[in-house]
Amino acid sequence: VQKAREAAGRAACADNLRRVGGALQGYEAKHGSLPPRGLTATEVGWATLVLPHVGEEQLFRRYDRDLPWRHPDNRAAVTTYVKSYLCPAASGD
Repeated sequence: VQKAREAAGRAACADNLRRVGGALQGYEAKHGSLPPRGLTATEVGWATLVLPHVGEEQLFRRYDRDLPWRHPDNRAAVTTYVKSYLCPAASGD
């Protein structure tokens, strides 16, 4: 049973990686370039910009890109876990 759970977790991780890769490709197809990585508090990083491409359109709309990511108005958005960005097989250690 444990081995089956571990295999399912690894498969879910691989699916999530494929989904993120597809989201990056979707972003590039729409915008003509890959998203920026985001280096400062006011820049939006790739993980935010590809949210619509991983099925998180509502979360993307909740994030105010005109404010720094640490701004209180963005707190709910930046503290939301995006399932596609997590690996269920990771131990969390």
